[in-house]
Amino acid sequence: MKMIMTTLAMLITVGLTAQLLNGTFDETTTDQYGHPVPADWYTNNDADHRKCQVREWGSDNIVVLSPKTTSAFFDCNASMWQPVLLPDGLSNDSKLYVEYSLVSDSVNTTPFMIVEAIAYSEGAYVGVDRWQAEVFTNELELLSLSLTNTACDSLSIRIISGSQNGDTDGCHFPSYAYINTVRLGMGGGTTSTSVPTTADISVYPNPAFGYLTIGGDVEQIKSYEIFDSTGRMLQSGQAYFDSVQLLSSGLLILQVQYKDGSKESFKILNQG
Repeated sequence: MKMIMTTLAMLITVGLTAQLLNGTFDETTTDQYGHPVPADWYTNNDADHRKCQVREWGSDNIVVLSPKTTSAFFDCNASMWQPVLLPDGLSNDSKLYVEYSLVSDSVNTTPFMIVEAIAYSEGAYVGVDRWQAEVFTNELELLSLSLTNTACDSLSIRIISGSQNGDTDGCHFPSYAYINTVRLGMGGGTTSTSVPTTADISVYPNPAFGYLTIGGDVEQIKSYEIFDSTGRMLQSGQAYFDSVQLLSSGLLILQVQYKDGSKESFKILNQG
């Protein structure tokens, strides 16, 4: 941990691509191994493993943290981090928003995902605000992390998923994190990082058996799209609806667009 923090402090001091978070992952690049990664973010990818990669998810991009290693003697973690310059500092009500989903392919897995905002002042470590997941999610969740180290001029935003340190099973039972957006709210709405407004929607049954029922504020829905786990769109519809016939089985993503332009996604297992 000490080595990581020292490296992050050096990155911020020399100003390597440090900038305000832009929220989405529309801009991508390739790392030194040719893996698609989010622009302006650093990763722990190596030559053999794409631990952090960008995937198309309908019309959007999503970042997948999929830990991989070849030995149980190494931590089974995938991570991404970005230095963020704050010339005006932070206000007392500043927050870090992360829209995420945390899943696993085994019932033996313990949820493991960490979000950190590491604060620096003139390159010196000030403190860290940290959140750790306790449960897996069946849909995208919005994390709101209060930033308490306001006497700073830069942050390093770090997101990790995988297995607890000390696990002896390598990457046999890791957690996989899907990161949809990362936004910095500076208080008072002075940045372009406002949190999307969503209606109160429920989706059931889950698992589904060929049909899906939508409950709640369905009159706020403008359209929907359904994707498979690779991000390929399978079907779509317009206007609000109460019931949807699922045309494919397996793990599906229902993405709802509301009339105010915001979106919300739900993970569905269709066994029909």
